[in-house]
Amino acid sequence: MRKQGFSRVICLALALFLTLGVLPVKAAAGDEAVDVFKENADGTEKYVTVQLAASGSLSNCTTCAKNLRKAGYNAFLYQEASGTRYRIMVGVFSGRDEAGKLQEEIANGPDIKGFDVKRAYLTNVKLTAEAAKHYANYVYDGQSGVNPTPAPTAAPVWGAPTGNAPTDGAVDVFDEENCDTRVVAVQVAATSSLKEAKRDVVRLREAGYNGYVYHAKGAGNYRVVTGVFKNAVEGEKFATYMQNGPTVPGVKVAKAYATNVVITAAGKETYAEKFFNGGPVLLSPGGSSSTPAGGGDEEDVVVVREEWGLYKGTAVQVASSGSESNCKTCILRLRERGYNAYIYKPQNRDSYRILIGFFENKEDAASLLEEIRSGEEVKGVRMSHAFTVNAWLDEGDRANYSDHIW
Repeated sequence: MRKQGFSRVICLALALFLTLGVLPVKAAAGDEAVDVFKENADGTEKYVTVQLAASGSLSNCTTCAKNLRKAGYNAFLYQEASGTRYRIMVGVFSGRDEAGKLQEEIANGPDIKGFDVKRAYLTNVKLTAEAAKHYANYVYDGQSGVNPTPAPTAAPVWGAPTGNAPTDGAVDVFDEENCDTRVVAVQVAATSSLKEAKRDVVRLREAGYNGYVYHAKGAGNYRVVTGVFKNAVEGEKFATYMQNGPTVPGVKVAKAYATNVVITAAGKETYAEKFFNGGPVLLSPGGSSSTPAGGGDEEDVVVVREEWGLYKGTAVQVASSGSESNCKTCILRLRERGYNAYIYKPQNRDSYRILIGFFENKEDAASLLEEIRSGEEVKGVRMSHAFTVNAWLDEGDRANYSDHIW
């Protein structure tokens, strides 16, 4: 009788689990070493996983993976074959249906420090059978991983999600004869076939770019373009980003360049959003969003490079130096004083700048400038001589450094 009663309790508990579902149980620490698997080196079998973010900084990704573990998810890192980016993953599945359930759970679950859980998406990875077996259990249980050899840190680039591509019929085609709004766009291809142009747009959208087709008056070809930009400078910035970013099968993004097109006013509004279906995901969580209180270590200080930036804003410069090491030392001192400072490397220059904050309008930057100038001096930094400068940041850094408090 006792055995029957105990069995009934177990069955009821199991039924309740399957009916209601549960969030992962939070592990105590999650500070064990984080596994890093390298594409084409650590396995040949293809699996489906849930990606939450990506970055070129191994240190940042490791910190974020540990945050996921503390939230109860068994996270691991996956380095792309190019060696330029690390992807933060949870779960390993043989099919998309099972992975989709985890994606939905994460997206609808509580916030996780350093992540926008709504942007989690499915993607493919190649792993060993041992790794796949270990991470098939996406609930973190406090155990260490399978520990492959970590890959070296590399410069960050953006990557693209596996979004739902539109059909050819859903692709916008702007004919100059019927349009009246001149804008700057980025062109990646041209073809005499409208069908081929639409196909290339579909490929761009699969890669996360908001593409469309443009037909100039009297021209014999159709141009494959993406985005709408305020001016040629911003267009060239985005073209450079595409040239250095991930490849798009069948589209020569390495030859992207800014050009003028004529579209409709509605089209201008639609394609001012450069990315399609959430767009490429890049998490570069420096500052207070990813590092515990205190100055941290020099290895936690990431150099933000101008050529990676897509968004122009205003920051406060407090120092500059030709030595990256000296700048890192100053950054740690500034962080100890509560400033979310970062190193900024202007394009085509040998020196590094130490910046604080990132603002879309100069008034907010001026307010911070006044605060810094009237505050205490920091060793190695002349706070009273601070001034505002322009800076270009990517989406992740823009979000991180808009909060100037460490």
